[in-house]
Amino acid sequence: VMMAVSLGYFLAGPSPEFIFVIPEKIFEGLDSIILTAIPFFLLSGDLMNRSGMADRLMEFSHYLVARFRGDCAQASSYHQEALAIRRQLDNRWAIAMSLNNLGNVTLDQGDVTTARTCLEEALTIQRTIGDKWAVANALNNLGNVVREQGNFPAAHAFYLESITLNRELNEQRALAYLLEDMGILAAMQKDGARALRLTGAAAAVRTTMKGPVFFRQ
Repeated sequence: VMMAVSLGYFLAGPSPEFIFVIPEKIFEGLDSIILTAIPFFLLSGDLMNRSGMADRLMEFSHYLVARFRGDCAQASSYHQEALAIRRQLDNRWAIAMSLNNLGNVTLDQGDVTTARTCLEEALTIQRTIGDKWAVANALNNLGNVVREQGNFPAAHAFYLESITLNRELNEQRALAYLLEDMGILAAMQKDGARALRLTGAAAAVRTTMKGPVFFRQ
């Protein structure tokens, strides 16, 4: 009704030609290089994703910067602050994620004991919540910790449980990482043949999902 009244007003008013200015102004707004760039950016992103170019760029970036260690002390400080806030908020899922992140950083710092404490608490919370993806991730990280502690049977058990969950979730990238971690475990156990088979299987998984073929250091 309002549109009909407005249209009648413009047609009956002193300047009915004003109605013809409206579409002209609309098309002037669309005639913009910036606006036409948006669909081309979306198209190029989709093409890079489908062709595997995006994954290859990620792989190239990994080779360039993976050797450089970041400021773990600063990262640990931020994670501890976030954990304290999340404990105050009593957000259990967020608490578990902060503990998981803090465990990974402290492991990079060489503090294996603190890393294990954080990851075990994170795993307990995530099991209670029932988040399979988070549980599988925590199991993988905890396996890395106990592997560094020399507890190879426990590391193997954590990896196997994580693999089972990731298979249920069809998390191919996580499976590739787990196979690499198990390959490292086999190498630490002086089982070179098994280490090669596991890393080869990880490379095959990455090739199947058209992901970057690189190994954890």
